[in-house]
Amino acid sequence: MNKKSNGNNRQTMLYIFILVVIVLVVALIISSMNNDSQESKSPTRSQESVPSNATLKEESNEDKIKKSINDVFVLKQTDTGLDKVSKINIVKNDKTNYEVEVNINSDSYQGLLILENESADIYISLYSNELNVSKATVHGYHQFSDEYGNSTNEKVLTTQLDKDVANKINFGADEFDLRIKIIPGLWTKSFTNHKNGY
Repeated sequence: MNKKSNGNNRQTMLYIFILVVIVLVVALIISSMNNDSQESKSPTRSQESVPSNATLKEESNEDKIKKSINDVFVLKQTDTGLDKVSKINIVKNDKTNYEVEVNINSDSYQGLLILENESADIYISLYSNELNVSKATVHGYHQFSDEYGNSTNEKVLTTQLDKDVANKINFGADEFDLRIKIIPGLWTKSFTNHKNGY
């Protein structure tokens, strides 16, 4: 009878174990169902933050112009810590056209040719993207240091290109030719500082 009693005890323990596992599985299923129903009632974070199509605003032309200029530069600061694009002034001169004035800063090692190339890149970006720019002016600045270690950021170059001239440019031409020959040959340019080779 002792053997039969051991067998019954094992069987009883097995039944209890199976019963506990079943109870735990059912509890987990019920808990999971409750969490799912609560999540479906409250909107998710992505649902809350996505505005409906009726509330989406189209990017303004002024924002497109600023983005177009800023996208020219991979590095947003010079090696001396100045913003590469220090100023963008946009003035609407009639219902659809804008005059744009941009100040850019050079890196300490850059010469005038690099500032001219960057100016050309800005004109390419503004006029090849149909942003309704009637006239654009780019001022190039360079940081100079005197013999006492004092630094000043001074304008060294001003270029200007208007829409009438830009409309005649083939922006599909070779990029090197556009930057080095075509656009610099067509813009109005003035030097404002001849320090240190400028």
